[in-house]
Amino acid sequence: MQVGITAQISTAQDVAFVREAERLGAASVWVPETWAQDAFTPLAYLAGHTTTIRLGTSVVQLGARSPANLAMSALSLQLLSGGRFTLGIGVSGPQVMEGWHGVRFGSPLAATRETIEIVRTIARGFAGAQHRSWAEPSRWQRPDTVLLAVGLVVGALPIVLNVTWM
Repeated sequence: MQVGITAQISTAQDVAFVREAERLGAASVWVPETWAQDAFTPLAYLAGHTTTIRLGTSVVQLGARSPANLAMSALSLQLLSGGRFTLGIGVSGPQVMEGWHGVRFGSPLAATRETIEIVRTIARGFAGAQHRSWAEPSRWQRPDTVLLAVGLVVGALPIVLNVTWM
């Protein structure tokens, strides 16, 4: 059995807690987005202060950033962490998306599917007639690593998808 922890990273004591969990054998740490803090910045900080524990978002909201920006953040963390990053995404709800981010909350399942497709395309590299992705998959891809975990709740029905970039 593997044990994962959730942590809100805002003090040196929070980082010490994660380092101690890593020392004791915790497999992963999951950092949520909250009203006042994104998940990527604390995970980048943890990447520099840990060596083996997997680092994951729990979860980042799709409407808070464009799919391209989401891919850039995820690829950066994958590089900085030495391949230990897992991206957890979710659609949140209309109050947060429309009220806080100013993004229409129309079709969450379609938005999730499109975001996954765009992030995968950027991560794999893309060369079209007008646009090109400069991602270098060989620098960060590991066939045995799940890089995208999606948690989505549509009404009362929880749907959980695990998708790799491969």
